[in-house]
Amino acid sequence: MSESTIIHTKLDGVLTLGSQCTAGGGAFSASAAVNSGADSYTVAFEAGDFSLTIPQPAVSSYLDRGGFTSPPSLRYGDAQAMSFSFSCFMRDLTDASAPALIDIINNQGYAGSNWVSTLSTSIADDDSEVFAIDLRWVITNQGDATDVSKLVLPYCTVNLSLSEGDPNSVSISGTSWASKPSVIL
Repeated sequence: MSESTIIHTKLDGVLTLGSQCTAGGGAFSASAAVNSGADSYTVAFEAGDFSLTIPQPAVSSYLDRGGFTSPPSLRYGDAQAMSFSFSCFMRDLTDASAPALIDIINNQGYAGSNWVSTLSTSIADDDSEVFAIDLRWVITNQGDATDVSKLVLPYCTVNLSLSEGDPNSVSISGTSWASKPSVIL
């Protein structure tokens, strides 16, 4: 099958955050479905500005007396983590009875009591020092619902910034502590 000729836009994408599942292994399955026991949160009222950087491994260059050789002497080095960002409109700072975006990022409120880090062995063994979530991006062709692309970023640590305005906004930036997405469909 050749590459699609359909150009996707921000109207086609949906971002979902997820917690650890019952058996361990992260929020999303190999088909990007929500795993049993995992909590999930679909980001709503977003700007449609999701951005993702998937870097290649670091490259080291070995010089000959300070100069490049021809061809250059290059070697792959350390793996690099992926980074991402998106923004949305602020709706709640916290909620004790349902997941709220800011609670998930800060591991407080309902999420602080009910979400388990995707770095934990399982829900029962909430044994991770660092709180991490998984992020799923689904892109659906609006003219053909069977044309769906999915990408999952595992082990994400996330930061947020709040901005007052009309409307108030939340800017999210994060790091997926993996060198490539765990699912690309």
